[in-house]
Amino acid sequence: MIRKGDSEKDRSEIGWSIGMFDCKLISMRSDYCIVQVAGSREEVETVINFLRLSSIDKIARTGVLALRYKDSVS
Repeated sequence: MIRKGDSEKDRSEIGWSIGMFDCKLISMRSDYCIVQVAGSREEVETVINFLRLSSIDKIARTGVLALRYKDSVS
């Protein structure tokens, strides 16, 4: 999750990054927004490096998460 400041420039970069990097907009407020980034380590680093060029406030990394397939449906 990445929290960014929310100027007009930030809004256009956020829109562009969501489309380009397949991110998900979690929350859009008047003074910040929260973007979810998922993918390989390299993909996440690419998005972070792109967004660092402007105003990232905070980054929360969760690490590797996985869900096991359920063997049967009950």
